Amino acid sequence: MRLASVLFGLNILMAISAMAQRSIAKQIFIPSHLNTVPENNDFRDSASEYCYQRSIQGPDIVIFWSKEYGPDPMKNPDSTRRFDVKRALHECERFYKFYVERLKLVRKTNGVASKYKIIFLVVGGKDNTAYGWGQDSVGVLWTPASRMSRYPYGVLAHELGHAFQYLASLDYGSRLDGPITEMAAQYMLWQVYPNWLSFENYHLQAFLQQTHLAFEHPADTYHSPFVLEYWSEKYGKSIYAELLHQAKKKEDIVQVFKRIRHMDDRQFADDLFKGVRTFITWDLPRIKKVAAPYANQHYTKMDRLAGGWYRPDSINIPQNYGYNAIHLALPKPGENQVLLQFQGLTKADTLNGKIITAGWRYGFVAYNKDGSTYYSPMGSKPSGSLSYSLPKGTSFLWLVVMGAPGKYIPVNWDIDPHKIKYSQWPYQIKLSGTHLFNQKD
Repeated sequence: MRLASVLFGLNILMAISAMAQRSIAKQIFIPSHLNTVPENNDFRDSASEYCYQRSIQGPDIVIFWSKEYGPDPMKNPDSTRRFDVKRALHECERFYKFYVERLKLVRKTNGVASKYKIIFLVVGGKDNTAYGWGQDSVGVLWTPASRMSRYPYGVLAHELGHAFQYLASLDYGSRLDGPITEMAAQYMLWQVYPNWLSFENYHLQAFLQQTHLAFEHPADTYHSPFVLEYWSEKYGKSIYAELLHQAKKKEDIVQVFKRIRHMDDRQFADDLFKGVRTFITWDLPRIKKVAAPYANQHYTKMDRLAGGWYRPDSINIPQNYGYNAIHLALPKPGENQVLLQFQGLTKADTLNGKIITAGWRYGFVAYNKDGSTYYSPMGSKPSGSLSYSLPKGTSFLWLVVMGAPGKYIPVNWDIDPHKIKYSQWPYQIKLSGTHLFNQKD
């Protein structure tokens, strides 16, 4: 029995030793030319801008900080330039593990990320810009101390995401360009910090002011990881990685998604509408609880027309897969039936010489006082009606209308973003059994 115990203990020690060896097996490879690193910087000399004496490393990441922060950054007299490098490393290692194991962004073994540690440079000077990408098969992120002077480290999670996008492009030979690059980095951030809507609430508030904009509109670059969240809930955590890895040259994320999910334009619009309507109450399992304070905050300005009709004002007309969320009054006591009459106000648009058939998706969203959300059937006829019986206990009622072009034309991200033309899909509505919230006919 004693011998068996000794052998068991030796096996445990050998396993721990093997794990330790694997954790330190990655190399630190510093590219010969690296932004913010001076030419001929000697990393063995403490007088250099960056050096090993002012560094800390974990299994997957090494952090170097500028000499202006001194040997112990926590002792910097300027609080905005003071940072806890040990805590930052711990968090970045946590992000790294999540991006590899849960999001599956890079090859866990036999890929570039399994060979070299990611380099993290805390830069000196007055520039307040943080960024991430890579160089010579090494993922790199840069940030000034001011962007990591306090927890949570959302900026680090975002920029590490860019380093992973770079590494994924080497592992799989593909990439996605355009605003989705930043949207996806925000999505990665949100995965490791579920309370992102709170500590960077200004992004949510900006998004709520412009939900009508097209999916991937540059104005929403940093504000809108929400479609990716919906897709990850429905299709799995690795969906963004699948899209990133399988993208063909010049494809955008909508084209890739339709191809790998075997959807045509109609099916894609149907699926996406089911997603955007969850945003009204943030009815998505992973973030439903933490996002509850931000439910029922959408707003769309509507113009009154003759005969009881309304249409979104000129600023809020939905573009491709952009949407309006229209707050409606609850029916009178004892009544629960509402009716929508819908009319599209255009038949087609022309973009880059191609005719695009107009399209919409629309439906009611009912939020119950117990926190549950209910959805009406979806409407899609350019001219049609939709009725809905509200569930008992409904405390908020919404109408959601999404622009859904009959044919998707990808945006050319190689041109000036200010010159990109976006189709608009105007419509008008008439309601029975309800009316616009705080606005009676």
